[in-house]
Amino acid sequence: MAKPEKKLHQLIAEHKPDAIISTYPLYPYFIERIFNQGLPKVPVFTVVTDSIAINAAWRKAPTDFWMVTDQHTKESLASHGIAQNQIIDVGFPVDPHFADLEPVDAEDSLDPLRILYFPTPKKPHVRRVSRELLDSTGPNSKLTIVLGKHLRKIHCRAKEIEDQYPGRVTIKGWTRKVPELLNSHHLVVGKAGGATVHEALAAECPMLIHHLVPGQEEGNLTLLRLLDGGDLAEDEGMLSKHLSNMLADDASLWRQMKQGLAENSRPCAAQQAADFIVQQINGH
Repeated sequence: MAKPEKKLHQLIAEHKPDAIISTYPLYPYFIERIFNQGLPKVPVFTVVTDSIAINAAWRKAPTDFWMVTDQHTKESLASHGIAQNQIIDVGFPVDPHFADLEPVDAEDSLDPLRILYFPTPKKPHVRRVSRELLDSTGPNSKLTIVLGKHLRKIHCRAKEIEDQYPGRVTIKGWTRKVPELLNSHHLVVGKAGGATVHEALAAECPMLIHHLVPGQEEGNLTLLRLLDGGDLAEDEGMLSKHLSNMLADDASLWRQMKQGLAENSRPCAAQQAADFIVQQINGH
């Protein structure tokens, strides 16, 4: 990693920053060595983008402050000996546009039920997952499949589903409208990445996880469960089982999940993080 560290040294010398904010755990280690080589030291803020189960690379990073996603994660870091006043619970810095949008109301009729699906090519079950979502929710439900950067790789499979369920499937490629999509759908199905989970939380959109990376993403699932906002549905048949439970009794469980997310939604987290950083710079 000598070349990236050398380039970072050049950038710091060129820009002369008042603070450095890192969203990747490797850089604070570089920065500490760079400061030791003579560049003026400035405050370093490490934005931790995972929840609860925090990798040691984050925990041991030489930084002035850890910016974390929630109180549970703050307690997790504090249990490893990090001072409470260095752990700042501001929430996950989602797109500030989330704060301008209105989530689906918890009293919505769910007619039609709108499901947002983010497939992953690493576990190419687009057709199985899509069929299970559509078959278990009645003939009026709608499914939006967002392929993103995987458009070329899995579009043909998604197109099969669109043809098999005419009028019920919308396929999107790369989009900047994720905040709007999450705020206009009743449920999101995707992998347990930090960004997706916290964007769902910001939009108060219940989530079912179809793919979980052991270790780094387990904490995100734990957070969803603690907030009653979602669950794991990796195995075949689990999506339909969860959906059946969520929609029973006039969708009482879905409405409960919406309430749990609404009580913990933090769409202004990026602004709150920026405000704290500016305050520290001014004080410094």
